[in-house]
Amino acid sequence: MNSWHAVLYGLIQGFSEFVPVSSSGHLALLPFLLEIEDPGLYFDLCLHVGTAFAVIIYFRSQLSLIYQNCLALIKNPKDYRRISENQMSLQLLMSTGVSVIAIFALMPLAKFWGRSESLIAFNLIFFGLLLFIADRFQTRYQKSPFLGSSSFFLAIMVGLAQSIAIFPGVSRSGITLTMSRFLGVSRYQAAEFSFLLSLPIILMGAAYHSLEIVIKGDVFPSLWHLSLGVLVSFLVGYTTIHFFLTWMKHRSLTLFAFYRVILAGVILLLVAQSGKHLF
Repeated sequence: MNSWHAVLYGLIQGFSEFVPVSSSGHLALLPFLLEIEDPGLYFDLCLHVGTAFAVIIYFRSQLSLIYQNCLALIKNPKDYRRISENQMSLQLLMSTGVSVIAIFALMPLAKFWGRSESLIAFNLIFFGLLLFIADRFQTRYQKSPFLGSSSFFLAIMVGLAQSIAIFPGVSRSGITLTMSRFLGVSRYQAAEFSFLLSLPIILMGAAYHSLEIVIKGDVFPSLWHLSLGVLVSFLVGYTTIHFFLTWMKHRSLTLFAFYRVILAGVILLLVAQSGKHLF
């Protein structure tokens, strides 16, 4: 890997993390397309940390309120009804807990399948079509979907959906948006909840794999290339958050669903031309 590759990785991560096209799928495909050595999962996770910091800076006011609500919830658990009315604090905690449990359950299966190009292509198509259906035909939405008794069911289902994104090509933002739209959440609210929900999973994932690398004694990527990629992913990610939230106020997700299908077709064509077995 050289500096230009690190910048390219950062650009793709910064943009694709916040639109429903699968950042992990794109990063996993880059070595195949550029014919370079795969920098590995740890490099990808660090790029995700860059975009996580973009979320922290962009949503700093909401996160500050969520933090205060969580502290209040710990001090007085009986006060959960009031807490749940403030920035979806309780729902984010619940979704995160469900995601963590489900991710650990799915991890052996994800490691077995790995980062194969054909699996990524299949996931891009299948979950892209689900995204299109959910967004196209679900026009009903609640003004406050994260309030009331139904909010707990919504939080659990979105948390379970997020765990599926452990497979490259699914897209974490895409699957959470899909589930939220199926459950009647507006595009903008679904996007905001998805961005906030990404923080704990990304940071815990980076910490977990860092510890794993230290225990195994593996070599960390070049510090310069890693820093460059993270910086670019942060800057591009911050810009993309604003772009995507503005997009979601006025437009549908159809364009992203079509892009996923087209990209999958290109991947399958390249795999076939390379002489590899598709499945």
